[in-house]
Amino acid sequence: MAIDLHLHQRGLPLTEDDELPAYELPDYEASELPTYERSSISIPTINIQFRQINRSLICLQSVDEDQHLRYKIITKSRTRIFSGKPDMTLYVDSASQDMLVGAFEFDNSTTLPWCPRANLSIDVAGEGNRKVQMESRNFSDWSFTWNDARFIWTLQERPTSLVLVDRSSRTIIARFSYSIYGTTANKGAEIGDLTIYAPSEHGLTTEMVICSCTIAIKHWSKMGRHHRKDLCVSGRYSYGSGVTLAVGYSGVAYT
Repeated sequence: MAIDLHLHQRGLPLTEDDELPAYELPDYEASELPTYERSSISIPTINIQFRQINRSLICLQSVDEDQHLRYKIITKSRTRIFSGKPDMTLYVDSASQDMLVGAFEFDNSTTLPWCPRANLSIDVAGEGNRKVQMESRNFSDWSFTWNDARFIWTLQERPTSLVLVDRSSRTIIARFSYSIYGTTANKGAEIGDLTIYAPSEHGLTTEMVICSCTIAIKHWSKMGRHHRKDLCVSGRYSYGSGVTLAVGYSGVAYT
């Protein structure tokens, strides 16, 4: 139809005996599909829900039906503050016998230059107990070294979450998303969900991710900032001079 119109526009009558002009289609090479490294695709492998049972007990359970991970974190009570035991311990929750797989606490020493620090002791299969130190030089992000690689927990907003990142590759290893209750949860309410993306590919263990994440969660609570989904509840914390936080839905203001 287009050719018919074209010939008539040039004043050339078109009859049944006329041969239509031959057109060669340009050559096209099949475009190559982009290739992706497996490490660049974040596929959740473990999803764990944190529930605050009471002041000293947090229960952790995998959300997926095909996984049967159960942990519990026990915080030392005030009456045992001088017992010499770590502030927090991580157990594999078993019907037969709970197994201790991690211990961690904030470091109250005055090492200079001073910044918030934490000491962790993680049970690693085939290796035994491994000591790890975490620190927060900017009083916000928590970093640590594992197998010569540097990792960091950082706070993100919208939605409010803690993200574990490999500092060299900038790959996201895990994300803790606060629930609508966040760190104000009690009586079995959900604190949030921890999603871990193939930790073994980065040399980390699930227990190390859980313990280091808990340090970051507790840090913000100690700072008086009780995060929950898309909201930070006002609070007070003092390093000596006193800090008051006035919070609204539009953001956080320090006064």
